[in-house]
Amino acid sequence: METDENMFDIDTYAREAAEHRHYLHAHPEPSFEEQGTQRYITDRLRSLGLDPSSIAGTGVTATIAGTQGPAKDKVLLLRADIDALRLTEETGLPFSSQNKGVMHACGHDGHTGTLLAVAHWLVDHRDQFGGTVKLLFQPAEEISPGGAEPCVKRGSSRTRMSPLSSGCICGTRSSLARSVCAQGLSWRKPTGSS
Repeated sequence: METDENMFDIDTYAREAAEHRHYLHAHPEPSFEEQGTQRYITDRLRSLGLDPSSIAGTGVTATIAGTQGPAKDKVLLLRADIDALRLTEETGLPFSSQNKGVMHACGHDGHTGTLLAVAHWLVDHRDQFGGTVKLLFQPAEEISPGGAEPCVKRGSSRTRMSPLSSGCICGTRSSLARSVCAQGLSWRKPTGSS
């Protein structure tokens, strides 16, 4: 199998992350009221050929299985929080909140947009890694106990997660691969890449 020489060319995915962020920023929803956000995430994941499911009421989860490498029993969980705060936005941005009294002031729009773009990247390059990536779009992070508890309960009852089951893909080019590898997945680096 040939390795995709452009697997670390992330410009397209970075633009996509920004587009998702702008849409989500304009359509914020507070904790456990993220029905529109859930639909948006679900539709995007389905368009990638994934089979997302609901978790914790308004959250979303999906799985991407890599097809290459020795780490088939390894699992990496990537999580983004999806709820907004009950604040009035006064930024004047062209993508300002359209929902009066609710805004993404804590970065969850960026977290969610980035995870959607990472999901797209992983689907496009699943033949370049082994192991499983689980995506979790967690609702209600801004309140206690919020959406974390039901997500953990559902996750622990459905699958055994290894100690390396959580992590974050961040950075650029070769640091992206190192971050994934450090979390227990195997990654095939393209020939000639630095």
